[in-house]
Amino acid sequence: MKNIITLLTFTILPFFGFSQNAIDVNFEKYWDSFSEYTIPDIDIIEQQQKEKFEITKFRNKIRDSIKNELIEVYQLSNDIHTNFVIIEDHLQIEFEALGIPYISYESINTNVINKEHWIDHHTRKIVEHKMARVEQELKEFYD
Repeated sequence: MKNIITLLTFTILPFFGFSQNAIDVNFEKYWDSFSEYTIPDIDIIEQQQKEKFEITKFRNKIRDSIKNELIEVYQLSNDIHTNFVIIEDHLQIEFEALGIPYISYESINTNVINKEHWIDHHTRKIVEHKMARVEQELKEFYD
């Protein structure tokens, strides 16, 4: 009885489309559908790491460039009492160029913050603002 069922199964199933070829083709389609979910190629990963490294180097160069733009302020800061008017003028020009409102040192309570801290705070603010703009542009470019 078992032999008859087996014989009938192998003789009738091919007529209904259940052949070994059909199973092989379906099996291949099934596995091919997973190909898009496979692990990324090593070359792609290495390329992405190279790009991240290059972007980091680029960011560092830009940060250095921005700090070099403020070198005049740093040099003038060696003699703050003599050069403060020039320093504040330079800071005001930088703030206006960036579209940031500038409040002069004289308009605040000068007992709260000294001139050195004032200069440090404002130069950091300029660097941070410029770096934020660069980061936004990099994000738009690389995303």
